[in-house]
Amino acid sequence: ADAASSTLGKPIDQLFWCAGSWGHLYPLSGHTLAFGSLAENTSHLAARAIAAQHRRGLARRTMGNSALCRPVIEPMLPKSQYKMSMFFPVPETESAHVIGESTMKWGEWRTI
Repeated sequence: ADAASSTLGKPIDQLFWCAGSWGHLYPLSGHTLAFGSLAENTSHLAARAIAAQHRRGLARRTMGNSALCRPVIEPMLPKSQYKMSMFFPVPETESAHVIGESTMKWGEWRTI
């Protein structure tokens, strides 16, 4: 469900353990299975790093009504708050992708 929703640009925040079509976010180690492309693996690791920052209280939620005046501690990753953009070797200049969005839509052809 999260993979399809993320590919449409609307990740499901309640499924905080999922990273859409990239796999799962836990464990928050720096290890990922190398079955995907370079674009998928690096985006997956970046999402895990952001999730680890939220889990430790280092990143805050800055969207929504409760965060209008100041950032709010959010231990679970609010996936809809983040968009990623690839800048090397072929940059995403026209748009960005959400956490879990299928790399077939934005990134498989961007690697050398």
